[in-house]
Amino acid sequence: MNYWFEFKYTLRLMRKKFGFTILCTSVIAMGIGIIVPLIFMAKVVGLAGLPYENGDRFVIIREGVDSLVNQRIDAFTYQRLEQSVTSYESFGAYREMPAVFSDGDTAELYNAARLTPDVLAITNVPPLLGRSLQPEDDSISAAPVVVISYDLWQNYYAGTTNILDLQARINGEFYSIVGVMPEEFSYPIQNDLWLPLQMESNAEPGESPRVTPIALLRETASIDAAILELNSLLQSLNAEFPDTYGDRVGYVRPFSQLFTTAIRYVPLIIGLSLSMLLLVCLNVGTLLIVRSNERIAELAVRTAVGGTRYRAIRQVLMESFLICMMGALVGLLIGVLSLNIIENWFASSNFELPFWLSFGLQKWEIASIFLATLAVWAVSGFYPAWAATRQDICGVLGNDSKTTANIGTSKLTRLLVSTEVVMSCFLLIVCWVFVVFVYRANQVDFGVNPDGFLTASVDFSSADYSGTAEKLNFLDNLVIEVSNDDAFESMAYATTLAGNYPERIRYRLEDQDIAAGDRIPDIGSVWIGADYLSSMDTELIAGRYFNNADNAFSSPVTIVDQLFAETYWPNESAIGKQIQLHPEGESETVTVTGVVNQLIYGEPDREALNGSAIYRPLAQLPLTNPEAQLAVNSVAIVVKTPMLNTISIANFERSLKVIASEVDRNIPINDVKPLSY
Repeated sequence: MNYWFEFKYTLRLMRKKFGFTILCTSVIAMGIGIIVPLIFMAKVVGLAGLPYENGDRFVIIREGVDSLVNQRIDAFTYQRLEQSVTSYESFGAYREMPAVFSDGDTAELYNAARLTPDVLAITNVPPLLGRSLQPEDDSISAAPVVVISYDLWQNYYAGTTNILDLQARINGEFYSIVGVMPEEFSYPIQNDLWLPLQMESNAEPGESPRVTPIALLRETASIDAAILELNSLLQSLNAEFPDTYGDRVGYVRPFSQLFTTAIRYVPLIIGLSLSMLLLVCLNVGTLLIVRSNERIAELAVRTAVGGTRYRAIRQVLMESFLICMMGALVGLLIGVLSLNIIENWFASSNFELPFWLSFGLQKWEIASIFLATLAVWAVSGFYPAWAATRQDICGVLGNDSKTTANIGTSKLTRLLVSTEVVMSCFLLIVCWVFVVFVYRANQVDFGVNPDGFLTASVDFSSADYSGTAEKLNFLDNLVIEVSNDDAFESMAYATTLAGNYPERIRYRLEDQDIAAGDRIPDIGSVWIGADYLSSMDTELIAGRYFNNADNAFSSPVTIVDQLFAETYWPNESAIGKQIQLHPEGESETVTVTGVVNQLIYGEPDREALNGSAIYRPLAQLPLTNPEAQLAVNSVAIVVKTPMLNTISIANFERSLKVIASEVDRNIPINDVKPLSY
């Protein structure tokens, strides 16, 4: 058997039918090119394990009560679990915290993780310099030490060679730098430094800090078994301390699913991938059937001169195999280009993906794509090859139309074409819905004009600002200093900007009952500076904006949006109406002093478009309960500048950080970007 001769003959046939070859290759390439981004989407929603040894056995543990189903675990519960669980090879915990480095001229905010040494040890990743955290570092009485990331070492300390001899000033305290982790290591989330957890050994039920346990499952244990064990232990604690814990349940899930709420979309992604493969099979199969019809006479002649049916089938399959492999290679190229476009989009939107997600294709993913291509070849190639070689030789050679069967008129072919049409319509509808959704999302007016505005974040959580007065004093001084800088016109601040998700609080109205049975409605609540709404050119429909007289010594007031006012007071003025906030606890009553146009908070879906928000003057925050005051640890600032298009964002960022350091060097300014982002 001369395979080389048949290979060259097949290439000549493909070149002769060049248009057909290009068409089949394009169909396969487009299918593979779409499947590659779908593979990445599957990883995004949590189907990929961590890139470490035994990374698929890394799990996290959470608890839930009623609707709060993704809560961290208190210190007392963690210590009980640590002593009792048997489903894991290693069991530890971590909690995130902001870390402000103030060794230099300006304060820089980084994301830190306080964790037990076991949490780092299970990765089996050695430090690039120095050492990792040790068990003795986790003692309360141990000297404060820190392990930093490669990026922090290079960016903040300029890659200094004596990094292990330095003392880092973190949140106002000094830590010895004992190690530097390798480049791109940011486990467990997007962390830049790691400190010992140093948890008290005699924690009381319900006592903070709350932590997220991370564990390595035993090879012989399953997640279902771990869940049963966890809930057995939690039920014992619930019964022992019913007033503290109530009816808690526990959750054990793969670590890679910690940061996604989109796991419910996995069946859709898998369904789309399989639908795309099926459609490719149908398209290519139909084309190959047409091609086989053209080759019936040729195959009949080959059989008549002594060729076997096996060799005829093999020759037809060789042609379809080469077409499928060419399509796979072109499809991989299209897929890689698509991933590059997606990567650039994420980079431009400042959206951080989990560190273990890579836009590059892994070897097993490439192998899976070629296996899928072989499946396409098997499904779409064998039937045309078999059908083309089962014709009556005499009828074909004699050109007898009654005895010459046409593959394309068979019932199976008609079924293939019908299914192809249905699948194509289905995918077109799905794509059309997606395009319409994206278009409408991009066309939504959030209620503010972002042109000429920069936004940034001020973080108070790491500073010694336990009271609201200190935070307000810093913000007011920052407004003065920014306004005096030639690069800026004005500055305003709020706890939440349009497009983001505000805190939600429950409320009642003094003049009407709006509760649906036992359910009290809730609404988005935004604390703002006195000049925020006017600075953002938010339309005042009735009443007035806040002013400096709305402070901790005046009566509590609020501004509502037009949707809220028209919903509850459609035929009368909302000015002077009273709203009871937090009616289920330490309630407070506020008076409506203004009505403004509606701003959109959160994703621009149906719920957000039909949702309202109320505004409170941040100067009146001391009038609320202490828990609400402590929750305001981060405030967004909005700066107006006429030179936004002429000066780089990096220069603006540097200017804002220098100004902030002059007010208080321990308060960082971060995440500087145009408001339009």
